[in-house]
Amino acid sequence: MSQTGQTTVSVRIDKAMHEQMKQHDEVNWSGVLRRSIAQAIEQSKDIEKSRMAGAMASMDRIRESGVFRGGKGRSGDNQRMERKEKV
Repeated sequence: MSQTGQTTVSVRIDKAMHEQMKQHDEVNWSGVLRRSIAQAIEQSKDIEKSRMAGAMASMDRIRESGVFRGGKGRSGDNQRMERKEKV
């Protein structure tokens, strides 16, 4: 019977693996699967964080390149400010 906040997941394995599992009844196979799933989730989070960091770095490089300001990088901002001050 499921406890509150938990759900049941079914997994299909081949017969040979099932026979090997039965030979090791001292192992809590549900616990092994839970830990494995938790590790996979954490690895996915780390991968996602890495992708986000890479995307942010790419966006910073694009902004720095000045592609959205007619090809002028950050120095283009300074030049515009100097021109405004002269006027």
